[in-house]
Amino acid sequence: MSPNKQYLNECFEYREGQIFWKYRPVSHFKRPRDCLMRNRRFAGCKAGTVHPDGYQQVKLDNVLYLTHRVIWVMHHGDIPNDKQVDHINHLRADNRIENLRLVSQLENSKNCAKSRNNKSGVTGVYFHSASGKWCAHIGSRHLGIFPDKAEAIRVRKQAEVEEGFHINHGI
Repeated sequence: MSPNKQYLNECFEYREGQIFWKYRPVSHFKRPRDCLMRNRRFAGCKAGTVHPDGYQQVKLDNVLYLTHRVIWVMHHGDIPNDKQVDHINHLRADNRIENLRLVSQLENSKNCAKSRNNKSGVTGVYFHSASGKWCAHIGSRHLGIFPDKAEAIRVRKQAEVEEGFHINHGI
C-alpha cells in the first residue's frame, strides 16, 4: 500500500469500522478548483463501496484500496510486504480495528471460515462412504479413520490446537 499513515489520516476519519472523507487540503490536488469540488461533494460522507466479494474498497487518487488495509495503516502504519490484514471474525464488512490483526499468509490460513461445500459441519472432517466411517485430516496430513463422527471431530480439534490454529478457524 503506498499512501502512508499521515496522508490517509488527512483524507479519512475513522469511526467504528467505517471511514469518512475529511475536508482535504489543497496540497492533495493539482488545482484548487478540484479541491473545492471534491470537498463540497464528499467531505463528511462515508467513503468507499462494497466489492462483489464482500470486501469494502475505497478509491483514493484514482487507485482502489481495500478499506481494512487503509484502516490498519491509519492506526498502525505501513503493512510489511510479508504480512496480511486478517478479519478475526471472518466478516469482510466488519472493519473495526479490534477485529483486524496483522498476520503472515500461514497464520491467515489458520483462521479460515468453514467451506460452503462442507457437509459434516466441521472443517477437516468428512464421511468416507466406502468404509462407512469418518475421516479427519488437517492440511495434507491424514489424522485417521473413526467409527463415529464425535471421535473424528475430537482428533481434528486437538490437531488444530497443537498446530496453533486460531480459535475461529472453521466457524
